[in-house]
Amino acid sequence: QATFASKLTAAADVVLPVASWFEQEGHFVNADGQIQKAKKCLPATGKEVRSDLEALKGLADHLKLATGEGWEKELVQRPSPVVIKGME
Repeated sequence: QATFASKLTAAADVVLPVASWFEQEGHFVNADGQIQKAKKCLPATGKEVRSDLEALKGLADHLKLATGEGWEKELVQRPSPVVIKGME
């Protein structure tokens, strides 16, 4: 998923267009494993642009993968797998 075209998206087989971080509202896990809230400050710029959550749910539906309803609760119960070298 990406907000803008880049060399990386040019090399990708599939790119899910998503809204930028300031066009979305919700929660994210930062590099320290902390859950933080993000507030939308601008409206999304296009009809085909989705939030990260909408894009991932759409992909799961297309692939016929079940998405559990308790994923948000499970997210806060698991430690983040993200580790920044030198900050362990």
